Amino acid sequence: MNCVFAVLFWIGPQAANARGLDDVIESGEILIGVYSDYPPYSYLENDIPKGVDVEIGKVLAKKLGVKPAWVWVTPGENVEADLRNAVWKGHMVWKYNRPFKGLADVMMRIPYDEELEERSDMFVLFAPYSSETFLLAYDLQKIEQFRNYAIFGYEKISVETDSLPDFMLISMMGGRLRQQVQHYNNQNLANQALRDGKVSATIGPAGILENELSDLKHLRFVSAPMHSIAMPRKVIRCPEVKKDWTSKVEINLECSKKEASIRTSWDIGVAVRQDFRDLGYAVEDQMMNLIDDGTIKGIFERNRMNYRLPQFLKVE
Repeated sequence: MNCVFAVLFWIGPQAANARGLDDVIESGEILIGVYSDYPPYSYLENDIPKGVDVEIGKVLAKKLGVKPAWVWVTPGENVEADLRNAVWKGHMVWKYNRPFKGLADVMMRIPYDEELEERSDMFVLFAPYSSETFLLAYDLQKIEQFRNYAIFGYEKISVETDSLPDFMLISMMGGRLRQQVQHYNNQNLANQALRDGKVSATIGPAGILENELSDLKHLRFVSAPMHSIAMPRKVIRCPEVKKDWTSKVEINLECSKKEASIRTSWDIGVAVRQDFRDLGYAVEDQMMNLIDDGTIKGIFERNRMNYRLPQFLKVE
């Protein structure tokens, strides 16, 4: 009995796969993966889907001639885990306990990064539609003018726990800023701490800061200096080899030393399962049209956010 139950439970989430363009058009519905509880990009308000990515998804679906439906994705350990759950294999537990509608046909808000795509054969990346960077917002009533991070030896600053700004600040100046760095579970809470006067500043993704804090006249926004964390570093990269350790055959690995740096600004695009590239191309064509006619810029501005054109599309 237990074995039968286990088999049925496993088959359930696998039954509805991600689909190609023809199947999406024929069904009249596109399943769009968005992150759950992630304002201002995707969230529920009184059970109504809202946010920048939700609005873009609705317009995109209309352009494709179908209706949008939402697959809410809870962030995992990394982006690859999110895409495995959203467009490749699915997850046993889905947020909000909604009826399972299958894997997402397309996943929004994925870093448009060549190395990310190279690390996996599960998905392909398409349609960069915006870019993101970090901003520093500070209280003019407490900090007359931000010149450098030394001010946070005296003033408190809020960050999202385990974010790049967090790693940078607690390691700067021999750790002398550590006691003044206030940690919160997400950037929304870090923003609220600044709004409530508990800290003098915060660093985080530009869009979230602009959306939640731009109504406060006593705050100033500046591009957050991230040079210390973005400096190129030598790293050793070795090919991945699966070896049967019972074998006596020796394997020689040729590792290489390369320069790598952490990106402090990045493009945002969409992902589809690797065998449904036709859907990716169709989405990319329509997304380009929405960028060209100003639709996406308008969505960002209505949500009190500056629209940043993808670096991929900028002409040097």
